Amino acid sequence: MASIGEQFKRERIGKKISLKDVARETKIRVSFLRAIEEDRFDLLPGGVFTRNFLRAYAIYLRMDEDEVVKSFVQLSPPSEEKKLSPLLVVEEHKRRRYFYQIAILILLILLLGYILWVKGWDFKGENVYNLQQNEKPSTIKEETAVIPERREVLPSAREPSSEASELSMELRAIDSCWVEILADDRLVAYKLLQPGEKLTFVARQRFSLTLGNAGGVEVSLNGKRLRRLGRLGEVKRSFELDAENWRQYATEDNQ
Repeated sequence: MASIGEQFKRERIGKKISLKDVARETKIRVSFLRAIEEDRFDLLPGGVFTRNFLRAYAIYLRMDEDEVVKSFVQLSPPSEEKKLSPLLVVEEHKRRRYFYQIAILILLILLLGYILWVKGWDFKGENVYNLQQNEKPSTIKEETAVIPERREVLPSAREPSSEASELSMELRAIDSCWVEILADDRLVAYKLLQPGEKLTFVARQRFSLTLGNAGGVEVSLNGKRLRRLGRLGEVKRSFELDAENWRQYATEDNQ
């Protein structure tokens, strides 16, 4: 029975095809094709590469590629097949390392995006608010601005009353600042103020202010301007103003 190499050579010569023609169509080197026809499989890269070369050559010559590969495997048990050449091993390691690097980079990007989405970063890159749904506001023990659950804002914009018992408060933003204002325990404002924006509110007894940027707003009460309630970027939570304590925050010319 003819060997694998002899079968290839007989089929190729019978079809009057040169090794160069085969190499051009199958992309297999002429030296490898010659080694196959001479049964010098030890000159091939080995492993799956040798089987792929045999299969491609057989398909080109219209031979039974499965039978050819089966005959080769029977002649060369897996334990005796030539291992990958050092060059191919290095190339394989490079591909794997590149894949791992890309996978790690993608994971880091996804992790960073998740952290930014959860924390909620403001335009200055500072973590000012962590919006939490369906939770009631909790007491703040650290200087961290946490926005309470979103509640319906009650109507608040009405003209200041002439009654002496009422308090009139005006907020003017000099920097971007999230505010939450309660007038007599009613939520009347819950929004981000932009520089230059003004809001006016009235209450009978007191105001409660939560400011995400306490130094970014000017507060006036009953026409008297108050001192800044904090530094730029500082968070003030549940800060109360009423008819009894507002004077201690008034500027010297408004005492």
